[in-house]
Amino acid sequence: MQMKKIRKEMVYILLISLIIMSAGLLFNDNVWFDETYTLALIRHDVSEITDILRSDMHPPLYFAGLKLFCSVFGYHIIVTKLFSVIGFVLLLLLGILYIRKDYGDQICIFYFLIIGAVPFSFYFSVQQRCYSWSMFFVTWCFLEGMRLVRHRRWTNAVLFAVAALGAAYNHIYALIAVAGTVLCLNGWIWFRQRGLWRKIVVADFIMILGYLGWLRILLLQTKKAAETFWQVSLEKDSLVVLAFTVVLFTFILFCGTCRFPVICGMLTILFVHVAGFGISLLVRPLYVARYASPLLGVFAVTAAVAIAPCKERLRSRVSGYLMIVLIAGYIVGAGFEYNGSLRNFRQDFDQEVSREDVFLYNDSSFGIMSYYYPENRHICTYWQPWFAAFACVEYGTGDDLITLIQTDAPVWYVANEKTEIPAWVQKWNGKKEFSFRSDFNEFGVWRLQ
Repeated sequence: MQMKKIRKEMVYILLISLIIMSAGLLFNDNVWFDETYTLALIRHDVSEITDILRSDMHPPLYFAGLKLFCSVFGYHIIVTKLFSVIGFVLLLLLGILYIRKDYGDQICIFYFLIIGAVPFSFYFSVQQRCYSWSMFFVTWCFLEGMRLVRHRRWTNAVLFAVAALGAAYNHIYALIAVAGTVLCLNGWIWFRQRGLWRKIVVADFIMILGYLGWLRILLLQTKKAAETFWQVSLEKDSLVVLAFTVVLFTFILFCGTCRFPVICGMLTILFVHVAGFGISLLVRPLYVARYASPLLGVFAVTAAVAIAPCKERLRSRVSGYLMIVLIAGYIVGAGFEYNGSLRNFRQDFDQEVSREDVFLYNDSSFGIMSYYYPENRHICTYWQPWFAAFACVEYGTGDDLITLIQTDAPVWYVANEKTEIPAWVQKWNGKKEFSFRSDFNEFGVWRLQ
């Protein structure tokens, strides 16, 4: 009885602690390119957002939801980050509303520990991107599927479909993740629980009907991505994620757990990796490590259910290791969010720059600088249709740049350190004067004469 009380208290201690830790990363003004794209995009109305997204690889739900949220609470960076934290909090609340009720306190505790311990989970919890909401919808879909098998209710079938659509309209790899769950659940029902066939057919019908409106756009986006996606080789970090998955599967096999949630969870995770690596090898590298983030909740559920039958001594050791990794991971994530490099650069650079200065780019660094210096002119030497999200960015190339600039004010060239320096930077006697780090990248700032 005493142990049961301790576990119950631990569930709520972990829940509150994880929420506070995530909220603690809100209070900074550091962004990277993808976030600046989000911040620029939501300044448009919903119809324009949808039109711009047609030329990109993103579904519209997250951006439309963030647009509505900011329309009510204001277009402040804390507000946009808070919207992501809400998605992360909902992911955690699934532990109380579903996992604790269906699987018990012990598995719920492991669920929370694993979510916190997975590398960069807190980092994704405040990213001004769709990842935290994708985690929530994918996990909700998975848990509703498990409840459908367990409780056989029509409510679960409908909510299963609704959650799947929420995931599908948030991120393409969230779509792939719920597709894996849907296929697994359909196979299980048709071969093991045929009494549920009406419910799963209705759920499938709702999902198909609900996604038809975006399906044609998805196909066009995929075709365009196969031709123009920025990545030219398979990202090494995606192989690390795959190795992490292999370790999980090995541990599950060691534990000997064969419960349906574990089987379905493993197949869902495997489906995303097979799809991501398969597309990357056969068509074009379209799989990035962070695209596996929607699987976080499913990963946590799968691992937690697998750990539960292990001996008490092993469970205690795993809990201790997870707590250490959780704390260490939070410190690393906080280092990324409270980025001293970017803050120090801005303090120094603000003393040199004026509103009349012009910025030139030949890579995505224009997003970062146009966010921090919106009143300046920003000229990019290449163009993609989705750049329309950035209202203050112009386009020019070659000798046209000189005509386009037409100013005696200082001209700055900003680029990722990995970007090849163009000839015109040398021609204009470019001198590197500043550098800074944003997210995982280093950037240089050259003064042009």
